[in-house]
Amino acid sequence: MKRYLVLPALIVFAAVALQGCGDTPSDDAAPVPSTGAGAPPKDAADAATAPEAAASAMPVEPAPAGTLGGKAPAGPPYVAGVEQFRADREARLAGPYGWSSLIGLFWLEEGESTFGSDPDGTIVLPADAAPPLAGRFVYNGSTVRLIVEPGVSMTVGDEPVLDRQMADDATGRPDVIGLGRLQLILLRRGDRQGIRVKDPESPARKAFAGLEYFPIDEGWRIEGTLRRSEPVEVDVASVIGTPHKMFSPGEVEFQLDGQTLTLEALASEPDATELFMIFRDKTSGAETYEAGRYLAAPRNGDQVTLDFNMAYNPPCVFTEFATCPLPPPGNRLSVPIRAGEKDYQAQ
Repeated sequence: MKRYLVLPALIVFAAVALQGCGDTPSDDAAPVPSTGAGAPPKDAADAATAPEAAASAMPVEPAPAGTLGGKAPAGPPYVAGVEQFRADREARLAGPYGWSSLIGLFWLEEGESTFGSDPDGTIVLPADAAPPLAGRFVYNGSTVRLIVEPGVSMTVGDEPVLDRQMADDATGRPDVIGLGRLQLILLRRGDRQGIRVKDPESPARKAFAGLEYFPIDEGWRIEGTLRRSEPVEVDVASVIGTPHKMFSPGEVEFQLDGQTLTLEALASEPDATELFMIFRDKTSGAETYEAGRYLAAPRNGDQVTLDFNMAYNPPCVFTEFATCPLPPPGNRLSVPIRAGEKDYQAQ
């Protein structure tokens, strides 16, 4: 049966897990490593194109915490750092194997799944990019074995492959199968495993229209305090119904125009020095993506920097083949955050 799927010194974080989205089992949930001002988790599935890299910039004096747009003009070094961060992110999204290149996500069932361009196969690939039968995935409920058809050229990394037990993205170093211009990556989400397919010729990549943002305002870079608890593993709901496993070290408390607000912090590891926020606010569903946005926040002890100029959309804004985590129930802010990335409109 066929299965189609449906920053200043602070701006110096390098690329990762969304994964997105890195450092979680999935890019979809990994934060784009921040540059000190904000970034996401990593999709190990995107090991070949680890989550968006952040930019480097000259250090600047911190802005007054919690002053809204227009009240704290941003200096040139800060603006340049945020602009570079955004340019790097956009380049990755539009890159040959960025989020806009996804063309499919196929959940495996136990037994054998064929893949190739044959429309009667299990995993159907573009006819101009794959032979009718390229190979098989054999899934026994816990591991996946790749068997390549005789005469078909396929690689994992730079090495030719014929028969291999696959490493999934939960390992942090997933196997990336090269089949001509295509890439195939094994994902693990809970007790499910699936094959994600990337194609530089995808319609979404060709239609990528660039990103839109709110004006940069340094007043949206806010210092918060981590109200610690013992880090606990939590289930974070996702768009596919299967939760992402992450850690929560507590809540980040911050001031915004006289109000005390909190966001539950998430992390890929119990002792992570960069926290990951998934949040909704009063702009969600209007000016920004309805399901919410992501923000990576550098941490120094209990001090956490929330730079909402670096807030960005989850991968599921750009593709239906992502498995994005959703905001925890307590991360629905009662105020508008008019900073960072706006909702995306494809051409």
